[in-house]
Amino acid sequence: MNNNKSINSSHLLKQANQFKREQKFNDAIKLYHQVIDINPHFAWAYHGLGDALAKQGNLDEAVAAYSESIKINPNSACLLYSLGDTLAQLGDWEAAVKYLQKAVDLKPSYDRLHQRLSQAVSQKERLFGDQYISLLNDTDNGNWRIKDSKNNSRKSALFIDCGGYDGCSAIKFLMSHLNYDCVSFEPNPDLWDYYTDIPTKLIKKAVFTYDGIIEFTVDPVDADGSSLLTDKKIDFHGKVSNENCPVITVDCIDLSAFISQVSQIYPKIILKLDVEGAEYDILEKMVQERTVRHIDKLYCEFHWHKVNIPKERHDKLITKLEEFIEIDNWDGQDMSVHNKEVSHHKIRYNILKSININRRTLYGL
Repeated sequence: MNNNKSINSSHLLKQANQFKREQKFNDAIKLYHQVIDINPHFAWAYHGLGDALAKQGNLDEAVAAYSESIKINPNSACLLYSLGDTLAQLGDWEAAVKYLQKAVDLKPSYDRLHQRLSQAVSQKERLFGDQYISLLNDTDNGNWRIKDSKNNSRKSALFIDCGGYDGCSAIKFLMSHLNYDCVSFEPNPDLWDYYTDIPTKLIKKAVFTYDGIIEFTVDPVDADGSSLLTDKKIDFHGKVSNENCPVITVDCIDLSAFISQVSQIYPKIILKLDVEGAEYDILEKMVQERTVRHIDKLYCEFHWHKVNIPKERHDKLITKLEEFIEIDNWDGQDMSVHNKEVSHHKIRYNILKSININRRTLYGL
């Protein structure tokens, strides 16, 4: 490259950096591209471009730019950190740890690198460990047991039923998907006895955005409107006010992390969510952490109009989800027997008996 081009690219880079500091990101991006056109081997031009794109929220494009800078200068802790940090923001924790570890190796005395690496390692373990997989092998609940992740030979598909109610959705799904394993999350103890003969793993927890405990308001009329959200009308028919509904403390589980871990075993996962308004926090976290990419199909009952969720928030979530998965409605109430007449119990018993016989005959499950 001749001196004139070198001087010109340096001048443009300084101007681009100034635009970036002034948060004029479109102007900065335009100039960074001009610098790269003049000198395609200028690592810091790609880095500046990545910074500007990241500031705009275009994280995928930022990763691409940072990656180009690494190809040119693979031994820069700063470049490696920028790439690792952006990958972490995208929820790609495995790749983030890889690049952040390289940055720490190059600059072991830089505390900021150690701190970000530690955060990334913790997130990677949360999403890719085996603590949630162990729930499937818990013999206290359910009537099937998977093998561990290293020796599992079934490699089947999984239906995750969140808001299992009295097992109605598990039964309805298994009627047409006999070869699926099934997991049901239901925190209401009044409904647990219904699961005795259903071929699903009952996990007696609520699904939410973290592991811990949470208050759960129970619908005392038919249990159908029970919710983690305090501003939701619990009894749909209004016979009992929220103030008179019982509130219990239940265990909750981070559904995003659970799905990330079980995806190591199950190549196909179908998720059903009927969690009375909590679906927005849950799914938004899954989009942010990109664990939604492990889902092949989502059945969901959305409650935005029942829990004061703005329509704009609902529409934005749907748009994001549709980038990854197919979404459909779900209603398993035709298989429900809670508070229903004996005739419903008899019909369900016969259907369940047929499911169990066919699963054993066809798949040995």
